[in-house]
Amino acid sequence: MMKQINTVSDVASNMAAVSEEQSASTQEISATVETLAENSNEVAKESGQVEQCAEVLATASNTLSEYMSKFKI
Repeated sequence: MMKQINTVSDVASNMAAVSEEQSASTQEISATVETLAENSNEVAKESGQVEQCAEVLATASNTLSEYMSKFKI
């Protein structure tokens, strides 16, 4: 009978340890997902800024091209 009690106790201890490890892993995954979301938002913001800069550069390029077309060599 004592052996069975020890076996049940060992199983319960192992289950508790596994539960703690699972909880720690879940917290780590949650933190990673949160970081990914923050980084994704930052990339989206910076992509918008890059798009705006590209539009300004395209306008400047067109203007310069118009000015240059007026010169004769």
